[in-house]
Amino acid sequence: MKITFGSLILFFALTLISHTVLAHPGIGIVSDSKGNIYYTDLTHVWKIDLQGKKSIFVENVHSHELYIDDKDILYGEDEWYEEDKDRWGYRIWCKGPTGELMQKFDDVYGQLKNNTLIRDENYNTYWPLKVNGKEQLMRTDTDGKSAPLSTRLFNDIRWMYYSKQNKLVYVVDNLSLYTVNQRGMVLTIFKDLKDKKREPFFGVDDRHYVYGMCTSKDSDLYLAVFGAQKVLRVGNDSKVSTIYTSPAGWSPCGVTIDKFENGWILESSDQGKIRVVKINRKGERKIYP
Repeated sequence: MKITFGSLILFFALTLISHTVLAHPGIGIVSDSKGNIYYTDLTHVWKIDLQGKKSIFVENVHSHELYIDDKDILYGEDEWYEEDKDRWGYRIWCKGPTGELMQKFDDVYGQLKNNTLIRDENYNTYWPLKVNGKEQLMRTDTDGKSAPLSTRLFNDIRWMYYSKQNKLVYVVDNLSLYTVNQRGMVLTIFKDLKDKKREPFFGVDDRHYVYGMCTSKDSDLYLAVFGAQKVLRVGNDSKVSTIYTSPAGWSPCGVTIDKFENGWILESSDQGKIRVVKINRKGERKIYP
């Protein structure tokens, strides 16, 4: 097994933070057309069915993000590190509601630029391209042709989300949140999401402060602010409210809304554990550990 300077740096970094999940938990939580929930804990992808039964849906995949299409086919990535070769590997997988697990693309070594997990209803994909130390939002069509969606250069795109309700791409750029429409126009939603009145959750840095999001059928935005231990709602009237605050030791990293308008919040603990909190329309909560 080859021990390299890079792998030593990785070892010491993981030792310092103690829990790898805490440093970078996944944002992946989605609902299918029937209301089943799928989420990642970075080891497996889990399913919570309509009866509330929890089971492993895809095992042994290191997936940060998930995408589900209108046919209820679930997509995710699998990332791994080969210490003996000192390299990262990456693949995209997909699985239907009852079908076999399929590998969608060949293994890629290094960083996969377009992971195909940010898609619109026409199956165009959106991804960041590094340009002279900045990042540009790209769109790739179903013929494989890529072009910039916007001329705007971002600093550090962390997460993205495409809303089928309002046809917008939401872009988390470090601590800021923007929308980009299909003509490439950029609108600032938040310039700085950091809560200056409280210490970041478990000392998380700015790059990991803002996490997953979703939109409702009314185009309201729900945003998991991991560093502040809360979920924000941005309404059509642009009013911002905190609709959920995690208890001590936990923080939200992903959110979705099912067909019944129940809210589902993916949470990570300061011990690296993952759980899901369901909040129904009456405000009643149920925890799936």
